[in-house]
Amino acid sequence: MGVNFDRWTALKLLEVASAVACLIFKKVTDDEAFRLFLYLQKLSREWSLLNNVTWDKAGAALADATYGGYVIITSALFIGRLTGELPTQRRITEYILLIVGTVLFVVLGSLEFAALDSLPEDLVDNAAIIGTLTLATAALFLLDLGGPKAKKTSQQSQTQPRSVSKPVETRSVTQQVYDIEKDVEKEKKQMQALETPKNGHLTTGQYGKYDILSPSYLYPKEKHEEDRAPSSPGDPGYVQYTAQHWGETVQKTPRQSPTQV
Repeated sequence: MGVNFDRWTALKLLEVASAVACLIFKKVTDDEAFRLFLYLQKLSREWSLLNNVTWDKAGAALADATYGGYVIITSALFIGRLTGELPTQRRITEYILLIVGTVLFVVLGSLEFAALDSLPEDLVDNAAIIGTLTLATAALFLLDLGGPKAKKTSQQSQTQPRSVSKPVETRSVTQQVYDIEKDVEKEKKQMQALETPKNGHLTTGQYGKYDILSPSYLYPKEKHEEDRAPSSPGDPGYVQYTAQHWGETVQKTPRQSPTQV
């Protein structure tokens, strides 16, 4: 995970520092206002002026919640920008946080400047400083609203891998398997054709139960088989030839008597 520190990241860091400064200075101002209130009580002087730079207790509570809350919010936005998770393509959540923060800081800064005329002299400087810090933080929020959004290059890179030719590879493998099976089947048919008898004798079928009779008229006789008959049992086709010509009269060549001249 890389670190992304650019001018917009520096702006968010400045927002964190401003929110922290507002919170710390508000706490210092409240402590000083409380000490001044006790001092005036000891002197038995009537204090008709404001005892807080944010007018009353409700204003003080709003200031504490706003400053403290936006210290956490700006820190989270800064970390998100630093790690590259921000900005997003739409920045909706970031816009909401920045707009609400701008409104709250403008309201508090206005209250603190409006209280200058009603505060004791010892708290005027405090109110001016914290009011200035508050309005400056609101200006940083407004400037951050104009920041850039994330580019859409990530979506385009995700759509490119869809063109991977996995279906083409699947079809090619299937076609190869089909071709192999077709070749095997063709070889089986050729072997069966070679093993089929041509002389019409009985052969055992491939299923092992029945004998298949191959009629001799389905296969033409070769010429040399018709012209020459096997003369001895060792000659090829002697058994088949004998079975086919059984009972036929064999014409023998008459031999002369040894007594005849």
